[in-house]
Amino acid sequence: MDKFTTTLRGYDKDEVNAFIDKIIYQVEDMVNQIEDKDEKISAYKAKEKTYKDLIESMTVKLEKLQNNTKEIISDDTMERAKIDSKMLIDNANMKSRKIISDAEEQADIILKECLLEAKKLEMQINILKQDIDRLKQMKETLY
Repeated sequence: MDKFTTTLRGYDKDEVNAFIDKIIYQVEDMVNQIEDKDEKISAYKAKEKTYKDLIESMTVKLEKLQNNTKEIISDDTMERAKIDSKMLIDNANMKSRKIISDAEEQADIILKECLLEAKKLEMQINILKQDIDRLKQMKETLY
């Protein structure tokens, strides 16, 4: 906690203003960090959408291929193709779940850091309020 120099009528206004400016800068920096993390989360969600679109596209293509080739391809070949396509789809689903999980973990970390910093700032503000109240009382006793 910063200490302020006392003057005839309370704390040095320049020091208090400088301290408040410092707190404002810290809060603005935290907001910028949150915005950066939000952009990263959006990028992860875009990747997830790309994977989901790819899965959907592959599923549609596979269904068309199955419909077009049922009469030509033997049942054994068709089963191998189904297994391969299922493995591809499962792999894409697994990657998309991993991306979502990573994004959620990052978001949780960011939120926890912001809440902790906000609590620290709230404590500092409360201490300053108490100091102001104490100084007001001291001022009243001087008159």
